[in-house]
Amino acid sequence: MILWSMKRERHILCNDVMLGMDHDVMREGSKIKFKGATASWFFDGREMHEDFVVTPSNITIEGDGERTLSANESAFSQKGEQFRVFIDGKEARADFKCMMDPSCPPIQKDHNFLRTLGYNILKINRLSLSGTIKQHGKTEKIRGTAYFQKVFVTGPVIPWQWGLVHFGNGSYLSYNIGRLGHSLFAEHHSPLDIKLRKKLEYYDAKSKTMHLFRDVTIRRTKGRHPAFILEAENAAAGGERLEITLQSYSRALWRLQKSQRHSLNTLYYHEFCVNVEDFSFESKGNKLALKDVGGGRGNCEDSKGMLV
Repeated sequence: MILWSMKRERHILCNDVMLGMDHDVMREGSKIKFKGATASWFFDGREMHEDFVVTPSNITIEGDGERTLSANESAFSQKGEQFRVFIDGKEARADFKCMMDPSCPPIQKDHNFLRTLGYNILKINRLSLSGTIKQHGKTEKIRGTAYFQKVFVTGPVIPWQWGLVHFGNGSYLSYNIGRLGHSLFAEHHSPLDIKLRKKLEYYDAKSKTMHLFRDVTIRRTKGRHPAFILEAENAAAGGERLEITLQSYSRALWRLQKSQRHSLNTLYYHEFCVNVEDFSFESKGNKLALKDVGGGRGNCEDSKGMLV
């Protein structure tokens, strides 16, 4: 996973690495330049490299027909429906190519929580991926799937739970729950939290149908590698019901702080690699189980605290 980010803040810590933006965005012809940050974690199949890349970056964005983003030892480019990502990290070098799937076009939405506070997102829920990873002097070819998003946030960053799963048959599932309350100060979420947003989407590749759920509950088990258990129901769609258990097997943590003196202005951003352990979906008398969707893998985000 790789993140390129910019926040108009001179001093901000990420896992004790000082990041920040010390000048305004500059335009030079077709180029846009600013100081931001690059962060990436890498699970190599055995262990998690949590701080694969965590560094201040001089970021340059340019182009119209072909867009490129360059930042120190990493880069991103788009040409038509193809994307390319290059990362030169501490322990490995990755070069990925991603192609859009016609069944998963880009989606852009605005989400406001409190009047004008919220975020705008452009996302592509599923892309095909191929490329190479060079590690310990060996180059490995890989194939899989990928997810892309671009987000603009207005206002404080508050706790959230988010996840995305890609199933073997081409289907995908995503959920997003924003919270206020106990989650601002404690390690685990509470049933007493105010849920500012609850949403789960399940795209069935076989029927080419998107199923939307607003009645969503999530439970995280305890332990270093917790499970995330979700239940969702849509009474308006004839009683559609979905249950899924996501079991984590590795994790990464980014601790973001605006000040070392004020612990309340700290965001703990947990990422979990997950396998689908159990799945069921019922709609209009039809039922799907985990074997029907070909298994699944994904990523779960679980954050606490707040960053103003």
